Amino acid sequence: MAVSLTLLGAACSPFAPGQDPQPHPWAAFRGGPARTGQSRIPGPLEPSVRWQVATGREIFSSPAVATDGTIYVGSEDHHLYAVSPDGTVRWQMNTGGGVSSSPALGPDGTIYVGSGSGAVLALTPDGQEKWRFDAGPYEVTSSPVVGPDGVVYVANFNEIFALREDGQLLWRHQFATGEYKGIASSVALGPDGTIYVGSGDGAVVAVNPDGSRKWLADLGPHASVAATPMVGSDGTIYVGAMDGTFYALDPAGRIRWQHKTGALIASSAAQGPDGTVYVGSTDTYLYALRPDGTLRWRYKAGGSIHSSPLVDPEGRIYGASMDDHAVWALSPDGQLLWQVTTGGAVTSSLAIGPDGTLYVGSEDRRLWAIGPAAK
Repeated sequence: MAVSLTLLGAACSPFAPGQDPQPHPWAAFRGGPARTGQSRIPGPLEPSVRWQVATGREIFSSPAVATDGTIYVGSEDHHLYAVSPDGTVRWQMNTGGGVSSSPALGPDGTIYVGSGSGAVLALTPDGQEKWRFDAGPYEVTSSPVVGPDGVVYVANFNEIFALREDGQLLWRHQFATGEYKGIASSVALGPDGTIYVGSGDGAVVAVNPDGSRKWLADLGPHASVAATPMVGSDGTIYVGAMDGTFYALDPAGRIRWQHKTGALIASSAAQGPDGTVYVGSTDTYLYALRPDGTLRWRYKAGGSIHSSPLVDPEGRIYGASMDDHAVWALSPDGQLLWQVTTGGAVTSSLAIGPDGTLYVGSEDRRLWAIGPAAK
């Protein structure tokens, strides 16, 4: 597989030991750079629908939540929304195209998001455009991630871009047209700064912090990867594929184990505090897998699962299913704790605020806030 690499700047530094590169409650899709789906904040034991905010079109974007509790989410109506914790819309910004990309927050509060217009945008917390990077000609549906030194990484069709905080291109890792069947996955970052992404031709690709190829793991011609890789606490890379198989790769790209589900996997994985890995499948099950790949339990939801789970510090799992329009919470042993039904299919993934309120978008064109029940 031929690669064209354009290198225009310095590489990103690795995470420092013990460093939390994202100070926000939920800084990006799957929470942060490693895409683990782990929350530092407990979610609600009993649910209370606090509010719903209407947008002009469906919401496929997953929210991000800033330190002050502001929720940022995109809609197919072309707008990025900033919503106060009480459900008041602070501002909305027209990006020029549908926003299925999930926003990412920098340590200074800058919001980065992709647009169907083919651009990556950087906005101030009050909604002013700082810069716009043209990643076209394709829609940017991938969700950006911010490294510990402020470098912004985003994928688009057959390229990975690394951008400085001022929007200048550091490098682009480009795959030859026709050999790489599109990137639907977002990128994840490992503790050493390695960038991981899934491809439509059945591969997981690892790229060095300077933009050069590190390795390619070929999962097979039917293993198209739309889910975003998750980097576990020991450096294992977890990802599901369209062949219905969930894979665990070591940091060198070798398959450690694989677990077969009953249908394709578009959901990204989460890891609990005890190392258990959770992943949803369109076969309607959420799977709880031990670190060695053996099954602990599986929970049958009321529909196919495209949304990616969130795990809180108590080991509770929060997720959503598509066909029954439901958001639900499970105990660490897989028992249903509660369920809330939205007005449409849910493919957006959940985010959490500083007070434990969960936020998720629905195809009913609304952002939902589900908080702890009043005492």
